[in-house]
Amino acid sequence: MMSNRIGVMRDGRIEQIGTPDDLYRRPVNAFVASFLGESNLLRGRVVQCDGAEASIAVRELSVDVAGPCTPGLSTGGEAAALIRAEAVTFNVDSDVGLSARLAVVVNLGELLAIRFTLSSGQDFWCRCFSHAQVPAENREVRLRWRTEDVRILPLDMAGSEGDVTC
Repeated sequence: MMSNRIGVMRDGRIEQIGTPDDLYRRPVNAFVASFLGESNLLRGRVVQCDGAEASIAVRELSVDVAGPCTPGLSTGGEAAALIRAEAVTFNVDSDVGLSARLAVVVNLGELLAIRFTLSSGQDFWCRCFSHAQVPAENREVRLRWRTEDVRILPLDMAGSEGDVTC
């Protein structure tokens, strides 16, 4: 059984203390996000930030990704969009979403862990129930997620320099 409060440390410094749910759903930065669970992290630069939500431009993919954000982001600064594997859906008959190719399907019993490859070469994971219709290997699909399932995070607790801090 997991403790009801966990402290995540890096290099002798506490990054975040919280419940397992807080650490998983509301990590304070990309390091904590990658500590628990599978993390799809898209790196980019903050293009908009209003304190509750932010948007980052992901240069390698020519897309902006928006979602709720944590404090410490700065317009123009580096950040990451966290999208958990269970929040990702895919569709082969759509032009909407992020283009990817199916790479590997891992059967976990009632769940499938599916690794897609983005045009940038980055891996992107999806988890779904095993009864899902899975496309053929190397087939192009479109990945989607809900904005509320994204978390825009600083790459580090210190954040980065910019002209507006959220």
